[in-house]
Amino acid sequence: MEKHINGWPVISKWLGINEKRQADLARLLGITPSAVSQIKQGGIMLNAEQLNAIIKYLNIEIDDMCRLYTYIFNARLLDGLSIQHGGSQRLTINVTCGSELSDHYVSRQSGPLNEVHEEHSSYSGGLKKYDVISFETAEHYEPALEAPHMFAAARACSSAFFTGSGEKCFGLKIDTDEFAPEFPQNSILLVDGGEYPCSNDIVIAKLRGGKVIIRRYTRENGIVMLAPENFTGVKFEWNCSLNPGFVQWMFPVVEATLKLRQTS
Repeated sequence: MEKHINGWPVISKWLGINEKRQADLARLLGITPSAVSQIKQGGIMLNAEQLNAIIKYLNIEIDDMCRLYTYIFNARLLDGLSIQHGGSQRLTINVTCGSELSDHYVSRQSGPLNEVHEEHSSYSGGLKKYDVISFETAEHYEPALEAPHMFAAARACSSAFFTGSGEKCFGLKIDTDEFAPEFPQNSILLVDGGEYPCSNDIVIAKLRGGKVIIRRYTRENGIVMLAPENFTGVKFEWNCSLNPGFVQWMFPVVEATLKLRQTS
């Protein structure tokens, strides 16, 4: 998995294309050359405004802009939370940019970039096609009646290709920020309905009241915690013995295709 907290491999490439140096970035951002060296090493994290300024300054093309954010999401979302919560991560992040996503996707790991392409009937690359449902549809799933991937197959609103190989996976589309503000709208999550979550997994869960949420799952000494990734949402914590059935079902998210807005 390619990752860098600031996407430096892409920035370095486009510095070379534009015949620019780190000193030019320092002037652009109003910082010292030594601070740019820290950015290169991952010691200082670029903010969104700085990233946007660099993209425009270097005229980074759309494919490499997707690659840039793939590096950043893999490093910040996965490694950063691994340091905070402990444990390993099983989630793979793919990034795409543009105005709208079609109903069919291909997320392909080829070389350093998890590329995302529209589906072509002649394309084959060891990918697997999964049915995609919305959050509203997921709220109606009852585990006592059918397997989650069968439920999704009967009610799919679209389909998506992922690098995952699970036989019981399904896609979950984020239609609005209401359901998962941590992920950009129109992103698609690949959920493994045939696996139990491990501690520190990102999971989709249905609470007793019927609400479907995305949280980071941890469990210790019989206490389960579902914590938001953006640190502003509601955190759920309960004792399994004293409050059984608080969660009706819960499955790990194993891959995500994030949809970013294209900069003007």
